[in-house]
Amino acid sequence: MAILRKAQVETFGLLIIIILIVFIAIFIIRLSSLSTDNSSNIKDSIIANNVITSITKVTICQKQQLPSILKACYNHALSCNTDSCQLLSKELSSMLESSGFSKNEYKLTAATKEKELLNIGDCNIKSGNVIASSPYTIYIEGSSAILKMYICR
Repeated sequence: MAILRKAQVETFGLLIIIILIVFIAIFIIRLSSLSTDNSSNIKDSIIANNVITSITKVTICQKQQLPSILKACYNHALSCNTDSCQLLSKELSSMLESSGFSKNEYKLTAATKEKELLNIGDCNIKSGNVIASSPYTIYIEGSSAILKMYICR
């Protein structure tokens, strides 16, 4: 009788171990599937923020960087003998596309409360899977322009 009882306890212990292993496996599978989606979104967010930071530092023409040309665009002034808004659109589109973005993968916007200064790229920001950069503020004569990049995947 004691041997039979000992066998039942060992079987019950083995059953508990198997159930624990199954729960741990389910937890690991669930956790790994969630982290894959998040890591892709985090990567895209970092890329968008890095692009915004980089383009504000790039010299576009005659030692002028994006903030000064954006101010000229706001004031309808010329930069490098060209309309400032058109110059920004052309140069930034070229930079982004040479960096590997296709037109439908990104949207780059700059706007003040009064008007939109820049809107390039064909990314549909109303679609489901869009990652946005943090807003980058450029101060313009008592106002501020918000520069933002969206990445569509």
